[in-house]
Amino acid sequence: MIHDLLFSSKKRIEASDKWPPKEAVIRHQTRLRSELVRIQLKEGKSRKEDLGKSASEGEGARYVRYNPNIDASRSDDFSLAALHRHLESKHGFQKVETPVFPVPDKAFFMDEHLEDLLVFPSTTSWWTGDLWYESGAVILQDKASCMPAKVLMEGWEASDGDCLDAT
Repeated sequence: MIHDLLFSSKKRIEASDKWPPKEAVIRHQTRLRSELVRIQLKEGKSRKEDLGKSASEGEGARYVRYNPNIDASRSDDFSLAALHRHLESKHGFQKVETPVFPVPDKAFFMDEHLEDLLVFPSTTSWWTGDLWYESGAVILQDKASCMPAKVLMEGWEASDGDCLDAT
C-alpha cells in the first residue's frame, strides 16, 4: 500500500476506502511523503526512482523458490536435495551455509527466514531452458512475495482446506 501511494503513477492505493489499513496509511500520507523526500535528499538523489539499488551494482540478489508441491507421481527426483545436486553438477554452483551479500559468483545459500527460498547472485539466470524451471519445480519470486504465504500458511493443515494466492 505504501509503495502504491509513494511510487505508483496513479498515486493512490487500490483498495476499498473502508478497509482499516488503507485508512491508516492515508491518514499518514503527508508524513510518509515528507520522509521519502528526506531520504531522497540525504541520499543525494534528484528523483525518488533513483533510491533503489540496481542489480548491476552487485548488491542485489535473485531469489528462486523451491516448489515442494511438484507432482510427486513423476519419475524424476524433484526434492530439495536433488535441486542442490543439480545446481552443483550441472551449473557449477556451490552452496554456502552462511548468507553473504553480495552473493559471490557461482554460489547460493538458503534464505534464513524462508526454508524453501534459494538466494543467488543478481547476475545469474541458470533457469533459462532448465527442466527445474520449466516443470514448475522452482519459481522465480522475490522474497517479499513469499512472505505473505509463509505467514498465512503457518500451522496450516491439509484438512483446513485449499489456499490460493490470487493477488
